[in-house]
Amino acid sequence: MERDDNINNDNINDEINEFEKNLSDLQEWQNNQYNPGYYVGTGRVPVPLLNMVKHPVLLLIIGLTLGLINSISLFTQFSESNFSAGSYFDLILLVVSIFLIYRGIAVLVNSKKTNEK
Repeated sequence: MERDDNINNDNINDEINEFEKNLSDLQEWQNNQYNPGYYVGTGRVPVPLLNMVKHPVLLLIIGLTLGLINSISLFTQFSESNFSAGSYFDLILLVVSIFLIYRGIAVLVNSKKTNEK
């Protein structure tokens, strides 16, 4: 019984340490988010971007929503031969949505492979 208590305490301590590390990372990001070049070349990724990969379904939802909205907008602009600066912006957002969808699927496939092992 005492051994189970020690294991539970170790798990709680690990969770607390991970939570404190996440808080300190978030505090660092908040303090340096507007410093130009702070994250360039250091290998550090801003906290919001780092945590996006932990939720691949969210990436898929955002990518599909953004892609659907922009593809409808692009289709209507191309069908009316109404090209403008907004068309290029919609095209860029469509590429971003494709990247989000790809990344969400890649993370889901990798997590499924690691769960099978």
